[in-house]
Amino acid sequence: MSNLHFKEFEIQEVEDFIDEFISKWPSYNEYFVYDILVDTMKTDKGVYLYNLARFLLVQRGIIKTGGAFDELTDYGRQIKSKGGYKKYLEEINSLERKQKYRTELELKNLEITTDLNKWLYKTKWLPHILSILAFLISIAAVIIAYLDYTKKE
Repeated sequence: MSNLHFKEFEIQEVEDFIDEFISKWPSYNEYFVYDILVDTMKTDKGVYLYNLARFLLVQRGIIKTGGAFDELTDYGRQIKSKGGYKKYLEEINSLERKQKYRTELELKNLEITTDLNKWLYKTKWLPHILSILAFLISIAAVIIAYLDYTKKE
């Protein structure tokens, strides 16, 4: 066997293999027989890629090992139902982006509300003063109109 290392593989290549690995998992059975992946395991690179992907799947809790058979966990079934590992990651990233955007909007709304409340607290007497002033002006206007009316008669 050659001295292959993880660095020789691109992340994309490993993710593609994990997607292929999960997509070939039979939907009628929870257990997986590795004869399905014989074509992949014809080269040293294929065997190393297979072992690396299987290790990552076990480490991330997607499959449980049990001798010659592996079993999909609930998390693994969820990934398979989403259409593969990449689609699952894209959905998770999309949800995270939406949650981050929603959090940013809530924070911005909170800042605006806080600034508005501070301004209202500083100027809490201003509306009262303006309304009293408007009331006095309207009373003065009524009195002036009444005096003008009485002078004409």
